[in-house]
Amino acid sequence: MKLFRTYNRFVRLREQVRLSRSAIDVTTKRRSSLIPELCDVIEGVMDHEKVVLQAVVDLRTQRSDLASKEILSLSESYPNIKSSTNFLNLQKELGRTEEKIAMARSFLNDSILAMDNLRATLFGMVFSPLFANEQRPNL
Repeated sequence: MKLFRTYNRFVRLREQVRLSRSAIDVTTKRRSSLIPELCDVIEGVMDHEKVVLQAVVDLRTQRSDLASKEILSLSESYPNIKSSTNFLNLQKELGRTEEKIAMARSFLNDSILAMDNLRATLFGMVFSPLFANEQRPNL
């Protein structure tokens, strides 16, 4: 009976290690797709700010009374462009993704620790060469 329980624990722990490795892979792929999107949004925001600042500078070089009227009319006529909102949302998503990677790595470390603890027991030392062929990952 002890042999069957030990075998089942090895199988369960091996599957936990595989699952946690898979979770890390999926989350790192998500991170690698978010980073280029974040860079694109940053470039868009920078281009927008450059255009706006250039327009303000051009207006200031004109007569000051005319410039102030045009700046006021621009701010009243056009709605706020919320390009930085996309940046903040992507930044939050990237932060959440990093947290998921950390949790998945923690789960992997816990699974490996449990496997190592089982291998260190008397029964584990005897039967681990038969049941536990899962190698320790390099993180």
